[in-house]
Amino acid sequence: MALKVLCLRADYGGCSKYRLVEPIEEIIRQGFDVDVRIDEDLSVDAEKTIHGRTHEYEVFEIQEDIDLLVLQRPLNNSMYAVALQAKKQGIALVVELDDDLDTVHPDNGAYRGVHPKYSPNSNYEWVWKICALADLVTVSTPRLTRWGSEVGVEAVVLRNCIPDHIFDTPPDANFATSAGLGWSGTVSTHPTDLTQPGDAIARVLRKTGKDFHVVGDGNGVWYQLGLHQDTNVHPSGWVDLDLYMDALKKNLRVGIVPLEMSYFNEAKSNLKGLEMASLGIPFIASPTSEYKFLADLGVGQLASTPDEWYKMLNRLLTDDRKAYMLGQRYRKIVGENFRYSQHAHKWFTAWEKAVQNSKSKQSVLV
Repeated sequence: MALKVLCLRADYGGCSKYRLVEPIEEIIRQGFDVDVRIDEDLSVDAEKTIHGRTHEYEVFEIQEDIDLLVLQRPLNNSMYAVALQAKKQGIALVVELDDDLDTVHPDNGAYRGVHPKYSPNSNYEWVWKICALADLVTVSTPRLTRWGSEVGVEAVVLRNCIPDHIFDTPPDANFATSAGLGWSGTVSTHPTDLTQPGDAIARVLRKTGKDFHVVGDGNGVWYQLGLHQDTNVHPSGWVDLDLYMDALKKNLRVGIVPLEMSYFNEAKSNLKGLEMASLGIPFIASPTSEYKFLADLGVGQLASTPDEWYKMLNRLLTDDRKAYMLGQRYRKIVGENFRYSQHAHKWFTAWEKAVQNSKSKQSVLV
């Protein structure tokens, strides 16, 4: 009988795409014996009580015919009530996480939305409580396994991958292009990351006479990088998720992934580097654990000081052919190791493990 799974997504952005949508579509393509659905809500018989800023929920019944419930980034106390009832009904429970939610930088735009001081009904403390009820925690990096281990629950690493279709079209070898050195992101959620190269970006752009490109809104980038007044910054503006990879390809010839060496970033995945590499874009990154992991496989270069950033970028920006060939090497390695078709089965195996763990707990209780 097919395993019946309901996955509650946290958003309609990259987190949901890479952690649920892409692996599940591949699981279905490969014909695994599973009946799986992604949704933003589930049918319940429940009651909500409001006490000032605090909302209390009680779920009397989960009205879904499922074996397993996957909760992605379950910050809300309503999800805690759902998790409690799932355990009562014998429904296996997985918590899926892609960020270290209790180490978010105070200047990050998401900080107030995950901190209990500012958001009593939706914060990381509810995630910890739900993890403690889970039969398995799935995460994108080894550092994030603490969300399981610290509450005595098994945690499994399911690394982010790249959709197979990205490798169907070869990168453009035409060097006469408007694309150049650039970054993908927004300062609002990366408040300190762009300061990590020091003056290196400003120096190399001034030397080469090139502009800087941003796949994002570009707000604050000029200031964070300390760019000279005559340096142009070209933001793409907000890019729809379906057009994101095309925007990377259009804007970046060489990429940077600077990250502050913090607890939050040490737990962060190397997805930006994987995306760039899959498109044949060579990149330089800060030496966090996950970018060291990629570099050990031969993907990406690591820089810790402004001088290292400058030297590496200067080599790539003054030799288009070398940059192209390096990008092709990265693309080949990523294609050989990080396609969803190669790893989607691990999601299914994790789900089976969660159901097995749930049954084992129930038999002990009996």
